[in-house]
Amino acid sequence: LLAAAPVVRNEDSRPAVLLALGLAQEPRAAVLAHAALEHGASPRERAYAATTLALLGGAANRASLRERFALERSGFVRASLAQGLAVLGDASDVPTLFAALRGLAERGLQAVTAAALGQLGSASALSGLDELVVDGASALVRATALDALGVLLERGEPLVLPDASRGANFALYEDWAFELFLLAL
Repeated sequence: LLAAAPVVRNEDSRPAVLLALGLAQEPRAAVLAHAALEHGASPRERAYAATTLALLGGAANRASLRERFALERSGFVRASLAQGLAVLGDASDVPTLFAALRGLAERGLQAVTAAALGQLGSASALSGLDELVVDGASALVRATALDALGVLLERGEPLVLPDASRGANFALYEDWAFELFLLAL
């Protein structure tokens, strides 16, 4: 698979091969993933490259994900970069992820990035997630931010949600489910 990866010409297969190498934890795939992240022809290829680097782990791969944020224009790829940093990142990535979230127009991608903030596991994300629960752009984003806070709670972070308990209501998940339905149409 590693030998075939550089010569795969099919646009649908190339990202899948890259992802398979990442799932197999093939460290030599990092070179291919770095090249695809920088020069990939399609957003899908760059997104799969980001996922592959996250699966492989390591400081160099984390640095590549961070650097790509400043250059990447595709919201889909930026959401994949956020997910990669959720796996490899640390508290210093929280501002980058919040900036990415604010720069995304599509609510589904905003929700993916909000979830990444919870998965990152940093207490420095608490206040921003708390604000999203109350003031998020959509019910989907607000509900995902609430779930992300729950993920942080599971990790033992002390949490007080004064604003969320004041501003949220019981219809939040009903609104969220309706937005998911609309996205599926």
